[in-house]
Formats: sequence, structure tokens, C-alpha cells
Amino acid sequence: MNRVIVVTQHSVFHGPSFLLCVLLYLYSGVANATCSWNGQNSTVVNIQVPSYIALTPQVSVGEVLASGDINFPELTCNDGEAQSQQTSWLWNSGTDAGQNLRQVSPGIGIRLKWAAANSGESAYLSSGSGLASTGDFNWSSLHWELIRISGTIIKGQQVAAGVLGQGNIISRSDNSSRDFVLQLANAATITAVCSLSVDKSLVLLPDTDANILTTNGYSGSVPLNAYVTCPTDTTLPNGTNLRLATSQADITDNSLVGNAGNAQGVAIEILNGNKRVSAQDGRVEQTSFTQGVAGTTGATETLNVRMSRLPGQKVTAGSVRGTFTLTLSVN
Repeated sequence: MNRVIVVTQHSVFHGPSFLLCVLLYLYSGVANATCSWNGQNSTVVNIQVPSYIALTPQVSVGEVLASGDINFPELTCNDGEAQSQQTSWLWNSGTDAGQNLRQVSPGIGIRLKWAAANSGESAYLSSGSGLASTGDFNWSSLHWELIRISGTIIKGQQVAAGVLGQGNIISRSDNSSRDFVLQLANAATITAVCSLSVDKSLVLLPDTDANILTTNGYSGSVPLNAYVTCPTDTTLPNGTNLRLATSQADITDNSLVGNAGNAQGVAIEILNGNKRVSAQDGRVEQTSFTQGVAGTTGATETLNVRMSRLPGQKVTAGSVRGTFTLTLSVN
């Protein structure tokens, strides 16, 4: 805007003529244009992630574990000009994992893709700090992804809450600074889901003479291998538990599986080493271990199954049959 001020000085008489001196002063006025997010010089965008993220044995590097979209007001200037003359981005946490992935916890990366509402422009935010393609921070939405990356994960570790990074904008209109802050609003705890398999679902016990069973107290045993498989490259610091259960516990000793066959004075016993595992919620613990590569077993537990004589009862010939189940829990 230009403003003209006219100032008239006193007139000077020189005979028949008059000289009128006029001084013109020209002032240039500058309109105060401002850029803001709905009137604010800074904005904070919060990413709400799941409180728990479960890894399964099928999860592989590059797989998206959780994702979401956030919409928010974009940066605008009241003179309609371009928003900025300089932008920069600084990551406050994590390390550069390449391919626009920022490691925010061991084995876990975050990838961010911004979009501008009016221009339709969108791009992944660089995982490195410094000058980056930010579209002048006229972002109106953000797509985020938590992704499995290389590295060993420890069950129970967290993706911590807090500031992820901060963008700085120098406004073209008034040469002032604006700040765009991006943060995780909450922490995410990494859990592990493991699978259980066995080498046989039918255990064939050896035929045993009733007299030998009476004398020895038990038959020969048959091994039953239980395989625990957990997410690849994951450490379980507290291990896992195998749980034994049956719906047909022996009525005289419920730590044994009752015989559903017609032999008398005999039941079925499950051992871990030389120690009996109770058929009523018996537990076998697998201590801390790290699952290796995909397709391998993280831990193997060998149980032994045999016939056992019931104290004070006569052993008679006949069939011996019983059923029990094994289930797995992750500590």
C-alpha cells in the first residue's frame, strides 16, 4: 500500500510572481501477513498407537504391525502466498534404518507419509534428519506404519511415547519461525505369540506283562517331543510354560491319567526327566530362550509317557487307554 502526504510550505513573494514549494513524501507500507495453523504459530500432532502389539511366528521383516491415519489443519498464510522459504526436519528419537524407516525400538521401525489437502502432493518423510521434502509443512493428513525391521526383539520391550521429531518453517510472508511437532501419544508394548506342536498325537505304549508291571511299578516309557516356535529373532526373557491337563484323572491319584481301558490297577504317568508332571494342571517351564530363524524350533521339551501301577491294587491284563492335552503359555 502506498500513501502520499502533501506538505505545503509558506509562499515566498518575488515581485509579481509567487513560488509555491511543494514537498512530496512517499512512504511504503508493508502488510503484516502471517502463517499459522488455525491461528497458532506451532502445532503438535499426536500418533495414537496400539497399547500392545503381538508378534506371531509368521511375522517377517518388512511386515506392517500397526498403521493409521491422522487428519489435522494445514498451515495457511493470510496473504495467499507460498507458506515458507525454508524448511527443515529434525528427528528427536530413534535411528535411521533406511528406506524411509526410523527405528524407534529394537526391531521396530516407523514410516510416515504426509499429504497436502489442496495440492494433492504426498511423500514419505525421510528417515534422516536435516533438509527433507516436507511440502512446506502444509500437511493435512499423515499415514503412519509400525514395521518389523531387522534386529532382535525382546518380549515386553516398548516403543516409547514422546516426541518423534520436529519441523521448522521460516515463513515467506513475515520471515518468522513456525514449529511442527510430531509425537507418539502413548507407548506400545511388544508381546509374543508362540505356537506348540508335538511329534506324535498318538503314543503307543509297549505291551507289558502284568507281573512285570506289578514288580517294577511301571512300564517302559515312550518319548513325546513338544516343540515351541516363537516369532523370528525374538527373545523370551521369562520363557514359556507347557501345561498338562486331562478330563479323566485317576480317582485314586489325580496326578495320573486314569485308564479308560479294561486293565485294572494301572494308570498313565507323564514325566519330565525323572519328575512326574501332574495330569491336573502340571507345568513344565522352558527358561529364557531366543527364537532363531523362521522355520526352526525355539525350544524343545521331551516328556516321557508310561504305565504306572496304582499302589494297593492288583494289576490285571487288559487294555490301557487315556487322553491328555498340552497347552502353551508365554511368560
